[in-house]
Amino acid sequence: MTGSTRQRLETATNIAILVLAAVMCVILIRDYVAPRIFPPSRGRGPAPAASIPSPIRLAGLDFSRSDRTLLFVISSTCPYCRKSEEFYRSLTGKAREYKNIQFAAALPQPEPEAREYIQQAGLDFRQVVSADLPTIGIAGTPTLVLLDKNGNVLRYWLGVLPPEGQQRVIAAIQTRP
Repeated sequence: MTGSTRQRLETATNIAILVLAAVMCVILIRDYVAPRIFPPSRGRGPAPAASIPSPIRLAGLDFSRSDRTLLFVISSTCPYCRKSEEFYRSLTGKAREYKNIQFAAALPQPEPEAREYIQQAGLDFRQVVSADLPTIGIAGTPTLVLLDKNGNVLRYWLGVLPPEGQQRVIAAIQTRP
């Protein structure tokens, strides 16, 4: 083997080792570091008492209109809310099929802007309010909260829901209290 061939082989080997190390770093970050910083949504429920204060009180929102309320906490500026719009349309579009439950929305935007977003997204809510989310104990959007007629938290789901999380929401709202 000549000197130049050997040198090329060593260079190629070093490059392959660097590429492999970079791929391993990406995998480690994706699988072990990122989930700790940005935990995936699992569509949780029932809500621990410390997570979302109960009962929720929102000016302009009357939970007593129905046995239960599914509160959509969304934002017109949230990309994850936009990703969830198809699921939300499927729920609100079938509102009449769900017995003893109303759909309501709380958004951090002023009410006119909130209503415009809801209309453009094709969502249908009986009640829409503007809310300061941290004051009601909700840290981010999208969040779905199932409440009783007194505003007590029964269950909640965070983030973009995978199909099994969507099924849990549907099962929860189809179940009679």
